[in-house]
Amino acid sequence: MKVDLNKFSVMPVLARPGDPYVMPDGKMYQEEFREIRADYSTPTVDPGRFRASVQRTLKELPAPPDMVRAISCVFMFTVMGVQDREICQALEIDKAKLKTIRTHQAYKECFDLVMREFINVNSDLLDARLAGYAHSALTSVAQVAFQGREERTRLKAADSLLDRGDVGVRKNVKNGNASGNSLRIVFYKDDAKVDVEIPH
Repeated sequence: MKVDLNKFSVMPVLARPGDPYVMPDGKMYQEEFREIRADYSTPTVDPGRFRASVQRTLKELPAPPDMVRAISCVFMFTVMGVQDREICQALEIDKAKLKTIRTHQAYKECFDLVMREFINVNSDLLDARLAGYAHSALTSVAQVAFQGREERTRLKAADSLLDRGDVGVRKNVKNGNASGNSLRIVFYKDDAKVDVEIPH
């Protein structure tokens, strides 16, 4: 004789947070994800608040302040596309002096420093933009993991979520804990015994 234990249940089992809603006909409905709109605007730098990543004193400049001042003027006019003839007119120098400034070792060092700062700023802007997209991207992956039509797609998205949560297989491999895929053979010298261990 079979006894239906459900009849003696004091209270029904409550759903846990994250469990799908089950209809009387057995259909399951996952939680609807709140749409997060990504900010597609490009971050900008406030020129008035810009500061170099490395602070320097006048003594640390690649040339004396007077030479750096001349280099700065020539460099700025050049970047803005001003022709050499007009640069000479604006700075009241001749072409020989202009050539001397451009071929000076400090000119290249100043040029490299400025370019490096521009690269650093651009990298910071990219990091900020990626951080702004992170929530929307994670929501999209979660939607595919729970609402995807194909099982293979859902599995791949779920695996991606686990890896980003640092609980997936990649973490175990990274930490040297990929025991599920390893085989251990132990040799005993005295009695010439060999054991094969398969970790669980």
